[in-house]
Amino acid sequence: MNKQLARVISFAKKKPVITIGTVIVVLILVTGGAIREFQSRRFMKPVEIQNLPLSYQLVETRHFYEDLTEEEKEIYHKLEYLLDHYIGGEVVLEQPISSRSCFRVETALREDSEKYWYYTHLRPYDEKYMLVNAVEEQENPDKLIYKLILIVESEVYRRLMNETFANYKHSIDMLNELTEESDLIETLGINVDYIAYIFELTYGLPYYSEMAGRLKNKLPEFLNDLPDGIDRADAIQNYSQWLNDYLTTDPNYSEELYNDIIDCIAGLNELNSDLSYYSEMDARVEQKLQEIINEIPKGSNQEEAVQYFSQWLVDNMVYDDVFNEYITTNNYDLIDINKQLANVNITSINNGEGVCTGFVFVLNALCRRVGIDAYFVSGYVRGLAYGRHAWSAIIIGDETYYKDPTFEIGNQEVRPLRTSAQFYHSGGYKLFDWFEDLWKQ
Repeated sequence: MNKQLARVISFAKKKPVITIGTVIVVLILVTGGAIREFQSRRFMKPVEIQNLPLSYQLVETRHFYEDLTEEEKEIYHKLEYLLDHYIGGEVVLEQPISSRSCFRVETALREDSEKYWYYTHLRPYDEKYMLVNAVEEQENPDKLIYKLILIVESEVYRRLMNETFANYKHSIDMLNELTEESDLIETLGINVDYIAYIFELTYGLPYYSEMAGRLKNKLPEFLNDLPDGIDRADAIQNYSQWLNDYLTTDPNYSEELYNDIIDCIAGLNELNSDLSYYSEMDARVEQKLQEIINEIPKGSNQEEAVQYFSQWLVDNMVYDDVFNEYITTNNYDLIDINKQLANVNITSINNGEGVCTGFVFVLNALCRRVGIDAYFVSGYVRGLAYGRHAWSAIIIGDETYYKDPTFEIGNQEVRPLRTSAQFYHSGGYKLFDWFEDLWKQ
């Protein structure tokens, strides 16, 4: 007899008047728990996986690309051309596309392969040169994209980003350290000057000096809109939000800012003339992948190879907790651009540290190099407050199985391959709404 049920019955015999309802409730709970436990065990039961040999032939299937429309593929190829030449730049669309189509193209470029590890940002703009959040605007048919700006990683880009964040942090620290006695408009004016200075110093764009003048002219208007009696700390917080909104959403200066970004990227492309950075990084990654593949136990089938790769990740990779803390807290003291650019993609294999996306790219790359098809999946997972997460889909024979290398690394435990029913039932995983129906026309 279930021990919990026996205790309840024993207690009921002593106090029958007050425990009849309790017994009924517990019976329901115990029965429900037993059913859930049975279901969980049923779904966790190991599956029979086809015993297929390794071909060691590179799998180059592009799952997301194959689902793009012809119009989306044309845009994809224009961006692919820039990436293949390691340059950022502008793509002016012949016909505007929906935010949804833009996001489909971006997903295909970023997640179909580890090849474009240096692909950093794709910035979509509407007809008024305003930046569009393609994820949030997917269901808005009126929000159309007219232009795209592609930004790629380079040694120069890393250096400039490190300088920019260091200077921005310094400007925030300076703002916080100004004395309480100083005039608020003088304080904010000094900050505007400093922000303009660091942008001009970092990017060499005189536009930011003009921007500072415009901002200072608008400061009195901002101060007049502040609620009566607001304290200084809240006023500065409001100012930070106002400044961010002004720089990203003010239509009066959006075209100027857009053109300055184009000029800046052109300058980065000129400075990025030595392409050995990319070939050397590719060579380091490929050498590491081949070293791992060369150690596959002789005679391993596809399932065993996947498990071997998983064990290698568990033994040799660690999760970058500092990156996660920065993402959740926006603490600029934690910023390390070099690590953050590396840890989200295949280059995480070089330093043995990464986050979920980096681990998935490594596992998928290893699988594809021995003839096992694998692709990128993203969504939520319970335990991370349903925060953004990524895992691998691995195809063996006619079945698709799933693995979460981040979970395995964190728990130092390699788990069996699981079917869709097993993985999504027992693991608390849920696809993003936009991912689940992303490829439905």
